[in-house]
Amino acid sequence: MPDYLKLFEDIVQSNNSELYKEKLLSAIEHLKTKEKVLFLTTSNRWEGDKETPKSTLLAEFIKSNVGDNVEIVDVSKLNIYCCEGNVSKAEGNNCGVKDSVLKDKEKNPTEQHRCWCSINNKSDELWKVSKELFECDTVVFFASIRWGQANSYYQRLIER
Repeated sequence: MPDYLKLFEDIVQSNNSELYKEKLLSAIEHLKTKEKVLFLTTSNRWEGDKETPKSTLLAEFIKSNVGDNVEIVDVSKLNIYCCEGNVSKAEGNNCGVKDSVLKDKEKNPTEQHRCWCSINNKSDELWKVSKELFECDTVVFFASIRWGQANSYYQRLIER
């Protein structure tokens, strides 16, 4: 049995199971109406740990029920640099301006990825998220909550 099916069984058997099941099935039906869906998973494990995070299992389960119109990108496996703070420079907001467009047709076919950090750090992989993001009509974030906050991979993605 795939790990995500075990997760679904656990959800169904938990408190308020009918409510969770109803909401999950409703979300699945809604996502089936979309042309292209992007799931961004941000939960991680130590690289020696073979356990798949529960939020990733949930994303895989939903994708298996929605279909081929869902793309999953595991943000925790990408090299995404921290924001450089160009929005708050002394000369004013320099973030997302036309001069900051990533000039690489393979990475940025829409020319909408505008980030100095991607230009200044050649190994930055935020383009793998933005390329998919600009092609989809729905995006769903899957994140772990740790110590009352979204995890650092989610936070880094959102800040960029």
